[in-house]
Amino acid sequence: MRIVVCGGGISGLTAAYYASKALSRFTSKHFKIIVVERSSNVGGWMQTNIKNGDRKVYDGPINELGPRSVRVAGIAGNNTLQLMTALGLEDDIIPVKSSDVVAKNRLIYVNKTLHALPNSLSSMFQTQPPLTKSLVRSIVPGLVKKIPSSFESMHEVCSARFGDEVANYLVDSFTRGVFAADARHLSMKAAFPVMWKKLKPKSGTLPRRPDLSSAEIYNKMLMTYPLVKRAKQEKWTQWGMTKGFSYLTESLAKHLNEKFNVEIMRNSEVEGIRLQENGKLSLKYSKIGTSNDLPGMNEIENIDHLVSALPSHSFAKVLRSANTVGSPTVDKKILSTLGVMLSHIRSVDVAVVNVEFEGRPSENLPKLAFGHLVPSVEPSKVLGIIYDSCAFPRHDRVGRPTTRLTCMLGGSWFRELFGDPQTVKTETLEQAALESIAEQLKITKDPLQVTTTLCRKCIPMYKVGHTDQVEDIEDYIEANGLPISLAGSSYWGVSINDCIYTSRIAINHLLIKYDLLR
Repeated sequence: MRIVVCGGGISGLTAAYYASKALSRFTSKHFKIIVVERSSNVGGWMQTNIKNGDRKVYDGPINELGPRSVRVAGIAGNNTLQLMTALGLEDDIIPVKSSDVVAKNRLIYVNKTLHALPNSLSSMFQTQPPLTKSLVRSIVPGLVKKIPSSFESMHEVCSARFGDEVANYLVDSFTRGVFAADARHLSMKAAFPVMWKKLKPKSGTLPRRPDLSSAEIYNKMLMTYPLVKRAKQEKWTQWGMTKGFSYLTESLAKHLNEKFNVEIMRNSEVEGIRLQENGKLSLKYSKIGTSNDLPGMNEIENIDHLVSALPSHSFAKVLRSANTVGSPTVDKKILSTLGVMLSHIRSVDVAVVNVEFEGRPSENLPKLAFGHLVPSVEPSKVLGIIYDSCAFPRHDRVGRPTTRLTCMLGGSWFRELFGDPQTVKTETLEQAALESIAEQLKITKDPLQVTTTLCRKCIPMYKVGHTDQVEDIEDYIEANGLPISLAGSSYWGVSINDCIYTSRIAINHLLIKYDLLR
């Protein structure tokens, strides 16, 4: 059996991992798994400024250029910890515990002032600016309110239940921090399904979210792992990696190659896919840095199953190209139609600006905390600022007290604030970050180091109706008998945990489809 995974981000790598692990265990048939990755680096948006931040050989700052922490929550969080155990990376984890100051202190910037969010039961009963009444007085009555059946966006559901203050300040900030998106357009049903289940209109439906058939049993098994037990006993809220997330993804790639003989084709861009007469797929790819003419263009034929872990817009482009070469056929139309459906899932651009200042956080910051978010009602060029040195001081420069910050800019407001992301200058983004730090944190000294990463179309925008879109796409794939599975952040969750767990689910469904789980 030949399986090709498009995309070597965390979703693609874990899809290859779960497929290899299961096939080596459950079948004696020969199988081959190939991962096709456009970049020279694996990991997708999980990138660190250095591939291996081993303090024996590197004493500079370790900066995450994408996600910087993994939450410890539910079956998906437990599943990720189990993966860390399987890779032998338990000792490389930096936990953040509920007792840590960064777990307790989270801030929002409103009316040109930093405000602490309620972090205890007693604070829920107190009135804390910028709110004019306690959260309890807003939340408790809102839980039993009736809301219109058409409401689905984060803002309209929370505004109807809890009032405009909660929606404008807390929910809006939270949505910008997670999705870099406008709460008025983001679907609660798609983005926060657990919240949706509790707060949806009475007639609101639950999404057909894929899961393992034995998810409850699987989670009980996960709870027996020492690392999962430790995380629960020590009350972890989230965790990072001592050497950075690039070390995690490169370790996973190495594990795939050495233990399961998975072929990872780097610098290889997927150009097109076609259905063969025998029902299998053929994939055309080009080597980055070579001409599109032969021998730069290559083809993998007789693919039994393809797992796309590419962003939906990238896979849409590949599929739509199927109907542009040669005369139209039914098979070409099927693939290109799927491409059109996928193209309706849009993504936002985010600039990540890592800034380092001389001096300890206690000297530079007005308050030690995880960071602060800025709601869209507040004029600001940043979505929020993460106080990296507070959460992960082990990533600070060795031998010299510094304060590391990360500014997040753009998202749904990128073009409004900075213009075309294709032409925006790095200096413009850096200036916006430094001006925001000066205004919001009162740090006006010159930075030691500034690094800017523009992440194009990096976070999918789960607009109202997103789950219906995804369900239609999945139904279309099944109805047309396409040997294709979808994985990645474009569909059922954007967090690292979601990406890993949904890859596991996709592979489990693939194995059931081909009757390989025996």
